[in-house]
Amino acid sequence: MTDKQRIYRLINAERQYQDCQHGTLDENSHSIGEWLIILEAELNEAKHSWVKMGEKAALFEILQFAAVASACLEQHIKVGWSLVRGKERDWEYNEVNIRVGRGTKR
Repeated sequence: MTDKQRIYRLINAERQYQDCQHGTLDENSHSIGEWLIILEAELNEAKHSWVKMGEKAALFEILQFAAVASACLEQHIKVGWSLVRGKERDWEYNEVNIRVGRGTKR
């Protein structure tokens, strides 16, 4: 198993744990703004852990941050979205052909 595979398994395990603790996305969905607030709290916990307890504690909090970010993406990026790689990284919604890059609609 590669390091990347191992990391994604850890994120998935943390996602499952969070689903058990807080409910699934169907049971407890959030707006993107709410997810950003939750992510900010997780990041602050990681910074606090790093200052008070060191790198290993911070990594545990970063894993939680990654799992929360994953949940946000799972909820809000639906079938039909794909990442278009070019000079800029843009999101393109294939069904209605809306391209969004750097926070603006084109």
